[in-house]
Amino acid sequence: MAGEVFFCISPPASIFPSGQNLTHSSFFNLVGTGDILNHRVQILVDKFTPCGRVAHSHGRIETSGRTPFDFRDPAMEVLSTGPGMQFYSGNFLDDTIRGRDDMAYPFRNAFCMELQYHADSPKQSQFPSTAISPDWVRAGFVSGRERTRRI
Repeated sequence: MAGEVFFCISPPASIFPSGQNLTHSSFFNLVGTGDILNHRVQILVDKFTPCGRVAHSHGRIETSGRTPFDFRDPAMEVLSTGPGMQFYSGNFLDDTIRGRDDMAYPFRNAFCMELQYHADSPKQSQFPSTAISPDWVRAGFVSGRERTRRI
């Protein structure tokens, strides 16, 4: 990936009060092929929402410092209008997802930064609300760019 990448999430229309949690799942591999274990990603947050074995939120917000979820070192910059982000490190990839030029993504060969409301927001009153009504529309915008350092 070089330069800037932009995503615009189109707002849905609803005729009934409901919830919405829009996201865009682009898969990235910054070197093109191979695993992503040597990629460096920066997420400037000091809290995260822990998940269970099947990746469902427990509804808690915990401190990320000194855990495997502390991603505050630089490599890639992503901006969003959404309050949360899910970082997906490809743990469940199995060659069934195809990318550019029909390239398969095996286990840990791509990652996603899914900018959205917190997982399980509708069931967690302490999380930002995802509620919309027929007379109100919520739109989202995401942009990203690779940051490189000269050595």
